[in-house]
Amino acid sequence: MPEKQSSQNTWSSYKNLCCGIKGIKQFASLLAADVRHYKLSEIMLFFSRFAVGRYGGNSWQSFDLRRIGIAFHQEFLPERNLELARIEREQQQVLRE
Repeated sequence: MPEKQSSQNTWSSYKNLCCGIKGIKQFASLLAADVRHYKLSEIMLFFSRFAVGRYGGNSWQSFDLRRIGIAFHQEFLPERNLELARIEREQQQVLRE
């Protein structure tokens, strides 16, 4: 499991990003560095869930960098950990049978 990084500083620095393409490029670079320990399929799952509004808000109506960071760290990761724990319990149960 990826170790916890000081992502609070990374995500809170997003409010200082400038708007437009330059801001999106900076966001993408910071996000890539922050999530490099996760599988690409997990990142894709997060963005697909985010896009359909699973983590609240209007999703893509406005590009809110802070909201994406909060959704990833405070909503998606705990949900992911619960799902992985459930899968592991099910696998252990099958092995015991």
